[in-house]
Amino acid sequence: MSDVIIFGASYAARMMRVYLERDTDHRVLGYTTDKAFIGEGEFDGRPIFAWEDLEITHPPGSVEILGPVSHREMNQLRLRKHAEAKARGYTLASFIHPTAQIYAEHIGEAPIILEYCIIQPGTVIGDGLICWSGSLIGHDCVLGDYCFLSAVCQLGGRSIIGDRCYLAGGARLTPGVTLGEETAVLNGGVVATNVPPRSVLKGPHERPLRVTSDRIHKLL
Repeated sequence: MSDVIIFGASYAARMMRVYLERDTDHRVLGYTTDKAFIGEGEFDGRPIFAWEDLEITHPPGSVEILGPVSHREMNQLRLRKHAEAKARGYTLASFIHPTAQIYAEHIGEAPIILEYCIIQPGTVIGDGLICWSGSLIGHDCVLGDYCFLSAVCQLGGRSIIGDRCYLAGGARLTPGVTLGEETAVLNGGVVATNVPPRSVLKGPHERPLRVTSDRIHKLL
């Protein structure tokens, strides 16, 4: 058993607390966030610890850090906080739901993979993956670091997904498609052709929007 502190004070963070306590032997001690966002200092009946002062209350080696469970800033927030945690000596926690079926050749550091996800053989996945409930990653796919797949996404076999891509609920990729890094596929989007980095796709079989994902990352 290890003690865990979850980064963030949101519905997603609370959801991960339930998963960890019900499906693992981890003990969740509370939440952490930047001082500017602590508010009343409590969330979900648990304390919120200041991220900047975490070594004082919970030094490295005494807890693991899970999250942020977020795709904010096209996954840059999660990447940045993971880098900060590791630089300060903390171990990153991971979670793979017991109903997930994982046949991947490789999955990198600190994944969060929720219930009924399927990852088929031959797939290689980088660090920091979040894969929401019921998603399918087909055989021989390659996913870069810090990608976020929302619920019921489908990636056809041999797809290549660049770093820090975001796929919203129900997004689908036909087999063999390549997404450039930091591409956002919005709800229900269907991608049938290769797209360049920082594209934004909306709706079935649409061409990328003229706006790039770095322009809308605060909304994602």
